[in-house]
Amino acid sequence: MPARPIAALALILTLALVASAVYVGGAGERNSYIVQASSLEHARLSVEAAGGDVTHELALINSVGALLTEAEVANVRRADGIANVFEDRSVRTDSVYCGINAANDLQLSGDKLLWSISNTGSEVVTLDDAVLFWPKKNDELERVRFGGTSIWNGERKGISTSLSFANQGVSARSLAPGESKNIEIRFDVLKGKPDDYEIRLTFDGDCEIEFPIPPG
Repeated sequence: MPARPIAALALILTLALVASAVYVGGAGERNSYIVQASSLEHARLSVEAAGGDVTHELALINSVGALLTEAEVANVRRADGIANVFEDRSVRTDSVYCGINAANDLQLSGDKLLWSISNTGSEVVTLDDAVLFWPKKNDELERVRFGGTSIWNGERKGISTSLSFANQGVSARSLAPGESKNIEIRFDVLKGKPDDYEIRLTFDGDCEIEFPIPPG
């Protein structure tokens, strides 16, 4: 038997043993996830061994989309060679897969908040604009950075604003396949908790990602 099928069979058996050893809970509700591994095949086999369903492949970043229960997610995360497992928040506009994912939570640090954005698609995407809502006690919005590069500076009072980044260079607003960057929003004073903020980012004209993440 060729070496590759033997290796694949060994991986399946190993993952199945891991799954049976750590399995907790019942079938539960299945949700969409992105599973990233050391190889595309490893990601696919890990999902299948845990009992999940592969929905699509993201070969460029050694990942697959999958439908998994919480118990199956736990099994996949415990498997060797898994780099990351996160909820698939990819945006779909007019049935087009945009490949934009974002962290479930905001990070508040000093006078700024951070939100991690990832490109799980196969093409470069570009950040076009943003709509922001914040607590009144924050006073002024002062700066927005993307991946550490400033894309907007100014003074905006109130509790909301719309920003266009079209006057900035494309390279400063781009997110390559497999890349993650923080959107950093700085205020004169940062108050409140993550739930006090709302963010909507638009990429490539019609692909949007929101915080809080809409249900469903």
